[in-house]
Order: sequence, then C-alpha cells, then structure tokens
Amino acid sequence: MVGAFSRILRAYVKNWLLRKRQPVVLAHMLTYRCNMRCHYCTYWRWNSYEMSKTEVERMIRDAADAGLAVYTATGGEPMLRRDISEVLRTAKDSGLYTMLVTNGLLLERFNNLNVDLLTISLDTLSREKFRRITGVDALDRVVESVRKASQSVQTCINVVLHDENLDEVEVLVTFADNVGAGITFEPVSVYFEGCAGVSEERLKRAVERIIELRREFDCIWNSEHYLNLILSGGKFRCIPHLLLRVNPDGSVVSPCYEVDYVTAGNVRFTNLAEIIESEAYAEGCRMAESCRGCYLLCYAEPSMAFSSLRWAVKTLREIVGARLLRRNGLVSLKGNGR
Repeated sequence: MVGAFSRILRAYVKNWLLRKRQPVVLAHMLTYRCNMRCHYCTYWRWNSYEMSKTEVERMIRDAADAGLAVYTATGGEPMLRRDISEVLRTAKDSGLYTMLVTNGLLLERFNNLNVDLLTISLDTLSREKFRRITGVDALDRVVESVRKASQSVQTCINVVLHDENLDEVEVLVTFADNVGAGITFEPVSVYFEGCAGVSEERLKRAVERIIELRREFDCIWNSEHYLNLILSGGKFRCIPHLLLRVNPDGSVVSPCYEVDYVTAGNVRFTNLAEIIESEAYAEGCRMAESCRGCYLLCYAEPSMAFSSLRWAVKTLREIVGARLLRRNGLVSLKGNGR
C-alpha cells in the first residue's frame, strides 16, 4: 500500500508539475465473457482472444516498471478466469495496489483473492429488478457475497444509476453501511446501443439525496466534487491517460470506449512503456479534448484529482480518511449505531 501511494505521488509530480503523460491505473479487461446479461452492457456479446497467464504477468511487471500504481482486473466477469488469483498475486508482488471488479457470483470459489480492494457491482436490492437488469435470478448470492467479502477484505459496492434504480439510493446506502462496505454511484453510460436510460431530472434528485446521505454515512466514497459535477450537469477536464485500458487480447485502447478511439499497440508484442510514449497513444489522448463528456467514475474522479493539488488533497482526505476511521472503529455511523 505504501509503495503504491508513493507511485501515485510520483505520477502526480510527472503529470501536474512536469507535464508528462504518466498513467496511474492499468485497467485490464481479462475477458469479455460474463455469467450475467446486463441490459446496459454488451461486453458479454463480444468474443476475443484472451492473453495467457504468462502474457498477463509480463504486462503487469512492465506496468510496474513504467511507474503505474494500480492494477484493476475487470471484464466481462474476470473471475471466469481460473488463474485470476495468481494474476492478482503477481500484481501485489509487483508493488501495485490491486483491485478486482466483479459481479460477485463466483466469489465463493476463492478463499484468498490477493486484492487490496474488491468492488462488487450491485444496482438493486429488489429480486425482480435484479433479474430484469442482469438476466439471472441471483440477488441472494450476490448479497451474501458482499456480506462475506466485507468481513475479510476492503469491499465497495458500485451502483450504476439508471431509471430502474434511482428510487433505491437510500436503501443501498443503508445496506452498504450495515455490512461494513463502501459504496459508489455513477450514472449509466450510453455508449452501448440499447443502453438503459436515465432521466436527467430524476438523476439530479437522486444525486441530491446521495449528497445529503453522504453527510450521515461515511460509507459513500464518491467525492463531493464529483457528485456536484453531476448535479450541475457540468464537464470536467478529462485526463484519459491516467487510466490505461487493455483489452483481453492485449490491445491498448486510447483514450476510451466513449469516443472514437485508436488501438495504440498490443502488450503481447510491444513493451508497455513504448506504447505509452507512442504517437498513436498520444493521438488517442488528444481525441478526448473534443469529447462530449461523461461521468464514468474511473475517468472523472482521477481526472479531477489530478487537475489541481487542492482537489487531490481534498479527495484523499475525504476518501482515505473516512476509510481509516471506519477501519479503526473511530466513527459513529447513524445507519447502524456503531
């Protein structure tokens, strides 16, 4: 954790003071395969070659050598990879802060996931809605996964806000608080055809409620700056290279799926540091300058934090400080009386 934090500080100096293009997070989509069929996602419909464990581990070590601080395993459903625990161990052994984003259905397979932060996607506590949103009748399994995981590893529930769950903000926060997990919210992204919609006015009312709840519950990990951005309908200055996105086949996407993007190279054939310094990667990053804007958490929060020292310090104080207080039992939460 200390090593990853020092890497983040060095990345901040390079990006903000030296104006260098230094990625911080390696967001690795291990597979497009998924055991859910969420209607606001289409990854599960895609097919791709998946890098071998050897290829993945080489990429992770290259990322550490290139100064990245965080490895995020995502998908699809990354736990469909039987070697996921070994991959995560390689990331931790390389000094990276290690995160896993999962739907929670397969957590019972593993006793030790070698992660610093486990993020479980959960949009509703209604069994009927869950089945309609995900295509599977498995709410009880996911809820139990959240309960068990939060007892042994830092766990966060991530909620994608859309018209079907805007009325559940408070119940989801209360659930997270009761089980000792963090919770984050982000509006649904509409870059997939047929994506779930979200009413602007209803979304703003939901975000207003999240801001109110944030004053009572420290389990809400969104920064106030991010929530106010959504509330105002404003845009942030995106710094897309902070998050280096790698597809299952090893191809590097620049800047992101939200805009027309370039494939800047492939980590199976080219060292990651060379790709980061390539003109193709820079071209993709420049595309973000004319982006119509989004509120994707993985781009918005880091970009805002790295845009100014004041926001970086404020965000760290809000998020990290609250987690440390919770971990040491020094807070009294209104939701569960602790």
